[in-house]
Amino acid sequence: MVRKGGNASITAADTDTTIYSVTSGRAFEPSVIIITNNSGATARVRIWDGASATGTKWLDVMVANGETVQLNNIEGMRFYTSVTAQSDNAGAEPAHVWVFVGGEEE
Repeated sequence: MVRKGGNASITAADTDTTIYSVTSGRAFEPSVIIITNNSGATARVRIWDGASATGTKWLDVMVANGETVQLNNIEGMRFYTSVTAQSDNAGAEPAHVWVFVGGEEE
C-alpha cells in the first residue's frame, strides 16, 4: 500500500522547506520521492530529516531544468520529525518535491 505523504514547492534558494511532517513518536522510510525542477537552471535539491540531529543522513539530487527525478525504495533513510528539502536554485517556477509513504508509519 502506498499513500501520499506530502508535497511542497521550494520557493527560495537555500531555505528549508517542510515537505511532510511525521506523526509524533513515529518514523518512516519513504517509498518514493519525486522531484521536479522548473527553476530555469540545474538545481541541487537536498532532502533530510528536519530533526537535524548529529549524524542525520541526507540525499543530494541534481535535477536539470525541466526534468523530473524519481527515487524508489529508499533504504536506510529514516525520517523522525519531518521530510525537509532545500534547493540551491529557485526561480519563478521552482523545484517541487513529493514524498510518498509506503504502508504505515512505524
